[in-house]
Amino acid sequence: MKLKIFIGLLLALAPAFASATPKPPTAHLRPQLYHDRSPKARIHQSLPHHA
Repeated sequence: MKLKIFIGLLLALAPAFASATPKPPTAHLRPQLYHDRSPKARIHQSLPHHA
């Protein structure tokens, strides 16, 4: 029975750990959205990439 409770707790906590992991990817995606909104910023960032 203790194992079932332990597994239940793990399953209950799993979404919390899962929600903590996608935060870095979303942080990486946000700058892209800002670049899409502002083409000038995109040009400024593309120059260092070519250099």
